[in-house]
Amino acid sequence: MPAHLLSDTVGLDARAKALCRRAGYFTVEQCLLDNVPLLARNLHISERAALLMRNTIQREAAAKPVCFADMVYTMNTSEYVPGTPEQDEGTVRRGHQGSPIAMRGGVGELPRHPAMEPHANDMLSTGCGALDTHLGGGYAKGVVTELIGESSSGKSQLILFTAARTALGRSHEHGHGVALICTRGESAARHMVDRMVEMARAMLQDECKRRDDGEAAAKAHVEAGIDCMLRNVHIASAFTFDSAEHVLCYTLPGLVYRLRTECDGSAISLLVVDSVPPLLQDDLLEQKSVQQTTYRVRLQRLHSLAVWLRRLAVGDAQCPIAVVVINHVNDAFDLDIALARNAMAQGMLPVSADTRVELSATPADPSQVLPLAYSTQAANFSGLLASVPCTDASPFHVETDLKIAQLGLLWANCVNARYLVATAMRLDPQAAPLRRLRVVFSPTCTSNANEFYFGVGRDGIYTEAF
Repeated sequence: MPAHLLSDTVGLDARAKALCRRAGYFTVEQCLLDNVPLLARNLHISERAALLMRNTIQREAAAKPVCFADMVYTMNTSEYVPGTPEQDEGTVRRGHQGSPIAMRGGVGELPRHPAMEPHANDMLSTGCGALDTHLGGGYAKGVVTELIGESSSGKSQLILFTAARTALGRSHEHGHGVALICTRGESAARHMVDRMVEMARAMLQDECKRRDDGEAAAKAHVEAGIDCMLRNVHIASAFTFDSAEHVLCYTLPGLVYRLRTECDGSAISLLVVDSVPPLLQDDLLEQKSVQQTTYRVRLQRLHSLAVWLRRLAVGDAQCPIAVVVINHVNDAFDLDIALARNAMAQGMLPVSADTRVELSATPADPSQVLPLAYSTQAANFSGLLASVPCTDASPFHVETDLKIAQLGLLWANCVNARYLVATAMRLDPQAAPLRRLRVVFSPTCTSNANEFYFGVGRDGIYTEAF
């Protein structure tokens, strides 16, 4: 995504542009990320002048508003809505002519876009049929999907199972390419590959048992399948944000292009980043930076990371990539706990049997309900409300078990789908713990109260009723 330069901003005079250059502001994003007092202090101008300058930049940087009804009912039959530059310049996917919305007929008849129909090329299977059904077909290609959850909740096990299935392929002879970026060190990267080999070996051995193969044939089949999987797995260890930038901007695009053009190469179908928060810890070591500068650097890095991931996801319309990133969660604080209590009191959420919370017997008077505030809206996509289990068979404590995703609002707007993975503790202490997956938001399935329960074993993941 190209940056908007301040030198191209028509509303700023030469003096304002010179002040920005001397203060180190070169792009619109840099100015908008700083608040007005900090901007005025850096430019050595009054806060009123800084506010006027900021408003001018915002007006020119804002996208032109477009009304969909006007596009449908006021255009001629020869007009169409322009698509993205990549879509118009490259080969159009599945023979779709023109743009995402082609105008037909005098009344604005809208053809059904191919993306509205499920296609095998649009989704990447998770390796589990029941989970694919729950997610609307699997992980969507061309978008950034996020798995959030506590440590040891099963996030890495779930995505490593998908990676092993993808690299093996259905025939175990020609799978798809998988790129893994590990941010937790080289030893963690080796453990990820070892775990994938363990899962693949168990899958192949079970397949040989079902076919009743002989010992020699089964051993040869297992070794050939593991060799196929390892050839299709490409792993990199990125400790810092700079190393992740090099991998995402230079190493990985070159690898994707080479595998896509080679006749015997398996094109990359899945990109996994495990995990995102460690990439942002090194900016806290900058001792000279003040709090505002550190916050601005963090926001810029989050935005850049999302741009690089989306660019890889939609790099080629013919071969999109499913990008899955892993994120951690934080404990909810008093305000978030109050929001969850209110949601359960209003009947918006199921109430677990052991919530230990006093709920209001009657909902609030509708005439006294205030407009939906930001904190109430954020609870629906931060994972706060999704962390409440939808079954009363799972012990749940409002004070300690409510979680929200890390990295804040900016990152929540950068990802296209978010799924919460948590441990579903049973009332029976002797029963094996299960994991539950809850849709926080997704473009391929609804964010309802239904949950998918699965267990983690030697073979990977398995489904089981709660």
